Formats: sequence, C-alpha cells, structure tokens
Amino acid sequence: RLRYIRTLGMFVQVMTGRNPYREITVPDRQADFMRYVYDIVIGQPFEEELTLYIGAMERRGYRRSTIVDKVRSSLACLRRLTETDFIGDLADITPETIAYLWTFMDGLKESTVRVYLRNFGLFLKFVTGSNPVREADIMWNPCGDDVNRRFIFRDQWKAMMAHAEADEALILTLGATMGLRRFEIADLRFDDIRDDVVRIRGKGHGIYGKVVYKRLNPAVRKAIA
Repeated sequence: RLRYIRTLGMFVQVMTGRNPYREITVPDRQADFMRYVYDIVIGQPFEEELTLYIGAMERRGYRRSTIVDKVRSSLACLRRLTETDFIGDLADITPETIAYLWTFMDGLKESTVRVYLRNFGLFLKFVTGSNPVREADIMWNPCGDDVNRRFIFRDQWKAMMAHAEADEALILTLGATMGLRRFEIADLRFDDIRDDVVRIRGKGHGIYGKVVYKRLNPAVRKAIA
C-alpha cells in the first residue's frame, strides 16, 4: 500500500508540481524521526515486541538509519510469514520455518533476502533468546561472485533443437523463449495449456504458490505441435 501511495504522490507531482505524499510524511519524519520509526510498526504483527525492540536499539545508541533498516527487514519477513499461513508466537519460529520462509522471498535479490533474514534473526534473538535464522544455516552464494552464465550462439541453439526429442524441444523453448524456471516447467500438466495460454505455478503467495497465465509464443506452439 505504501508503494502505491508513494507512486501516486510522484504522479501528482508530475501533473501539478507538488507531492502531497511528501508533504504529509517528510516534515514529520524530519521533525521527529524516532516518532516516525515507532509509527511504522503500529498495527503490524507483533507490534508490542517490535516497539520494545526499537526502544532497546535507541537506548543502545544505534543510528536511526540502522534502526529503520532492522525494523523494515523484520516487517518484510513478518508479512511474508503470514503468507505462509504461519500461526503462533515468535518463539514457535524454528529453523525449518525460516527455511520455508526463504522460499517465499522469490523476486528479491539474494543480497536483499540475506539482509532481511539476518535482521529478522536479530529481532527474534532479542525477543526469544534464540536465532533460528542462524540455526537454519542457509547456504548462500559467495558474496561478490558473479553468476556463471554460459551463452550459446544461434547456430548452437539450432543444432541443439535439431537433435532434441519432442519433450526436450518443448522444455528448451519454454525456458529460453518464455523464461520459465526449471521447477515451473517440471510442474506443468497437459491441462495447464488451453487455447494458446499456459497456466504457470510458481513460488509466491499462499500455500498454493503464485499462479500466472501467459500466452504461448510461436516457438512453444511449434514445439507442442
């Protein structure tokens, strides 16, 4: 919701020269930054625990920007945790819960997910005395390492398709021309394709994941035929 309102404010600024969103939020944030920090947890899950956490960091002399980062990271994790249908207290969060929560971070850069979970673990440590994020021992890609991508030329692609079986050609075109992930391709069923539209089930919101529909392109239609 905040992103929508912020975007609306920028649109109004382009059309009128003034941004009502910033007129409301920025002066208050500058006048009393810590009041702003306390306000962003109002109405959120585990509001009482977050408020105590903010107060503890403030008393320890944490920088305001650090406090905001830690609170926003924890809020991001708590919101996604509710999407996993988690029911319970913070003490009920286990390393297995964190590992499952990690799968709901689809669409975010790994570096962002790493920061979110690290800060969330520190919040849990403050409240419960244990850090299930650290205990989950998630295997991250080494920091600073580039992804090892291998690109092929058009003639190599044609040669690969020429020797591919029918199912292999379909898998290749679904990945190369429509951008489907491996697990999304593996989860496809015949009844997912109807009238040149494919139903794709991916990681995302709710216990059934995120479901999207995409129109098949000519390459995929040819592979199916």
